[in-house]
Amino acid sequence: KVVFSAELNTVQGPVKTQFGYHLLEVTSRTD
Repeated sequence: KVVFSAELNTVQGPVKTQFGYHLLEVTSRTD
C-alpha cells in the first residue's frame, strides 16, 4: 500500500515485511 500511495521520486519507509525493514523509492509508475 505504501508504494502505490507514494509520490514519484521519493523514498518511503522504513516498511516492515516478513523479511525485515525496507526503504522504498518510487521512480516510475505505469497504469
